[in-house]
Amino acid sequence: MFSRTVGNRSDYTKALPSLERYYAQLNNLSARPFDVNRAARLELEWWIVRRERDRHPPSEWAQLLADLAGELYHLPSSRFREHARLRVKSMLYRDARNGRMTESDWQHVRQVLEESWKALYKKVND
Repeated sequence: MFSRTVGNRSDYTKALPSLERYYAQLNNLSARPFDVNRAARLELEWWIVRRERDRHPPSEWAQLLADLAGELYHLPSSRFREHARLRVKSMLYRDARNGRMTESDWQHVRQVLEESWKALYKKVND
């Protein structure tokens, strides 16, 4: 079940070094380097605002996801709005079921996420 418990921001930031290592590894594989620290901070921030959902609407989650994709692919974040919108749609769908997902529900989430990743692929390769 999705936890709606809001933690302390300083607790959340303890994950930042791990995220920085993760994005540094991705950056090492990238043909075109990106700002590792910015990517890690965007990842952490969307993770935080999703958990602080009473203070941050889903449109903020989507904007942060689009910003992260923009950073990774060196493209304007506006190109990734559909990708981000669909990812958030899948999260909201899952959250609405309060941990009572059926196989059909998981198939729906998978379909939405596949659409999201196809949207990202299309915008990266346009």
